[in-house]
Amino acid sequence: MCNTNSNLKVLTVVETQTQAYLIINALKNDGIECELLGNHISNLNAVVYATVKVVVHKDAFTQAKNALYRYKHTIKEIDWDKVDIGEMEV
Repeated sequence: MCNTNSNLKVLTVVETQTQAYLIINALKNDGIECELLGNHISNLNAVVYATVKVVVHKDAFTQAKNALYRYKHTIKEIDWDKVDIGEMEV
């Protein structure tokens, strides 16, 4: 995937890396290249959590967005009420 920011579009934002990887693996199984941006940073004294963005190439955005709607019914490990999947693309 060409990872210049101008070619990427945020597909969704999730709370954990685990949720992001569940979505990313499903997208990759559907032949959609994607990446995650963001992470949590930890050390011995504290853990700071940040949101995790799933990004796709602009050309694959509509296909990926529609795939998210399918995953909502098949990936049960994600609390979809906390995931912004926006409106279905046509």
